[in-house]
Amino acid sequence: MESRLIFYAGIAISGRLDEAIGHIKQGIRLNPLLDYYYFAHLGRCYRMKGQYEDALSEIKKALQVSPDEQAILLNMASIYALLDRQDEADAAAKKFLEINPNYSVERASKAWPYKNQADLKLFVDALCKAGLK
Repeated sequence: MESRLIFYAGIAISGRLDEAIGHIKQGIRLNPLLDYYYFAHLGRCYRMKGQYEDALSEIKKALQVSPDEQAILLNMASIYALLDRQDEADAAAKKFLEINPNYSVERASKAWPYKNQADLKLFVDALCKAGLK
């Protein structure tokens, strides 16, 4: 992953979502050799802003590039749950668990560096709603 994209992800986690979105969109425009990271991080930013349809659109683009990437499936499950699309949330969670059967939301959430704990809680609650434990 490019160091700039890691920086933009850090900006997003710190709550500066509009700034992160602008930088990531610029990266998408300027980089002809995109990998899934750009779309996945943009989707996460939109999810954190409550723009769930936009988030889903970007996560689907990331999934086209990397269909078995765990982070994409995890975000997709949470976004579907936030959209109250339970069947799709369950399906994304099921696919995620096929790749990572020992996953624990509680254990993983302790490592996620969200500055705003409300953002973390919303994500954790959405993952649990999608059927992840």
